Amino acid sequence: MLNVTVAAIARWLPEWEPPIDAQTLDVKYADRMKVSLPVDDDETLASVFERAIDAFQPRAVPLLDGTIPEPIDTVFWVMFYEPDDDDSAYHKIYETPSELVLVGRDGLAHWRKDRAEIAYGDIVRSGQYGLIRGDPLRPYLVLQLPQGEGLLGIAWEAVLHAWEVLEGLYVTGQAAVLLSRVRKRLSGRKVLEIKADAIQERGGGPLEVIETVQAVAWAVEDLRSIMGLDTDEDAAQVLDLAGCTLDADGRYRFSTNTEEAKFLKMAHDDVFQLVLASLDGDDELLRSRFEAMLRTGETPPFPLP
Repeated sequence: MLNVTVAAIARWLPEWEPPIDAQTLDVKYADRMKVSLPVDDDETLASVFERAIDAFQPRAVPLLDGTIPEPIDTVFWVMFYEPDDDDSAYHKIYETPSELVLVGRDGLAHWRKDRAEIAYGDIVRSGQYGLIRGDPLRPYLVLQLPQGEGLLGIAWEAVLHAWEVLEGLYVTGQAAVLLSRVRKRLSGRKVLEIKADAIQERGGGPLEVIETVQAVAWAVEDLRSIMGLDTDEDAAQVLDLAGCTLDADGRYRFSTNTEEAKFLKMAHDDVFQLVLASLDGDDELLRSRFEAMLRTGETPPFPLP
């Protein structure tokens, strides 16, 4: 049984009646309303939120149309305690439950799960890998309606094809020297091509994989385990592809200190933007943008004229 302490954050929209209305971002963590809950490994994040609501009894001020939102209908975000919260929560990053990287009982990484699908034990296991932003046993109940839409998913087919285009690119001069170093890191694309279907079944796209790999310092055996890869060598190749470098402590870390890692970061970000703009199917466009990055070290203007 887990001991989970839920703290409250309440922000417009909607407005809230006392006492929950005082739980704004400027409140110190020690002064927040909290409730301690015994939580089973299989209890869902949604259930934990609902029990916290039962304890806090928040009530929203009626909206302009006279309706009063149910508190659970205002819960979109997931946050966890961090040391800086001792002063205030102004620095908090807004994430939805579907953005969490989760580690299931199977020991594998899972993505894009709704709060009603997330077992709380999966959050705790993710925290053991450093994949949770904060203390997984100290979540917040964030009562605030969202003000915008979430990010779109990224298609595996488009990104795998972009890596193929990069592999076949021809450039000259100093750009060719850099491209040669970049190509040495591209073997990981074959690993992900083989595992793409299995990862996608767990809710993972290439954006989720790259961000997961870049998020923390990895031992190869840990990444192999949660990604469901076959060998440590496969894991090392995926780490190379994401721009990570092996440090003296035996862990891989993401850094843009090398030209090839900086290029890969720019290239990945650019491909994701092209996909969102439905421009990823233009091979000539991909080649010209990759060549410009190799020659200048900068991303070409976007959006395109």
